[in-house]
Amino acid sequence: PEESPAVREAMERYQGAERLFEQGDYRGALAEFQRIYELLEGHPNRFFVLFNLGRAYEELHRYDLAIQMYR
Repeated sequence: PEESPAVREAMERYQGAERLFEQGDYRGALAEFQRIYELLEGHPNRFFVLFNLGRAYEELHRYDLAIQMYR
């Protein structure tokens, strides 16, 4: 099935977000993962992004928010 433009954009942004994370730009990665989460509104696999949000929050020492994402 044809993916929506929002889902295609989310997939395109994902690699960039992972790259930012690997480079230690956790704020940049967080912003991208947040945008990806928004783009996947209503998508059945949206919950996978929560793990990545949790990782970014954890690296930024926002353990309260990291725990929320992991839950």
